[in-house]
Amino acid sequence: MSTQELIQTELTRLDEAGLRALYPVIRQFVETHRPAEPLAAEPAESLLTRLSHIAIDGPEDLSTHHDQYVSGAKRA
Repeated sequence: MSTQELIQTELTRLDEAGLRALYPVIRQFVETHRPAEPLAAEPAESLLTRLSHIAIDGPEDLSTHHDQYVSGAKRA
């Protein structure tokens, strides 16, 4: 039996007064265990869009001679 079926079986054993007493407990449980709603946010940027915002301050030939800058053969 699934958990839902087990709970429903137990609920059928309660009279109306028992169900009224149980209802506030269930409501409180549901409210405290409800997944948080995501905040309304702007759509997520793609990786390429985010990468396009990166600014690198360096010499113009850094992309072609980066190994020389790393080794110290060239200086910025």
